[in-house]
Amino acid sequence: MSTVLIIGASRGIGLETVKAALKAGHSVRALARSARRIPVGHPNLEKMAGDALEMATVKRALTGIDAVIQSLGVSAGPEIILKPTRLLKAYRALVNPRDWTCGFISRANVADFLVRQIDNDSFVHKTPVLTS
Repeated sequence: MSTVLIIGASRGIGLETVKAALKAGHSVRALARSARRIPVGHPNLEKMAGDALEMATVKRALTGIDAVIQSLGVSAGPEIILKPTRLLKAYRALVNPRDWTCGFISRANVADFLVRQIDNDSFVHKTPVLTS
């Protein structure tokens, strides 16, 4: 199994992704400003406190990691989605919106999707867009 860094792991989709990754047998490093408040205890969970917008913190967190899931809570306006991602210095890719499907999905289902992508390369170099 993989060692996964989950950024923004203290609540919401990030927290659900921590739970799903552990359940799937992965080792998890959970990065959050309030990491000590993550309400999960597991031998394969490492809680790491830090600010994901600080490059030194992210570099330290990436040591020994096989996969990264970023679930920071941000206000997703066009200025966020279309600007370069500060963590990876790369542009986010958007697919043709004519093909988008709208509906409701639970945090647990989003987390399950993210964890399944750890061992599946269907979305490598692609960016599925999930927003509220």
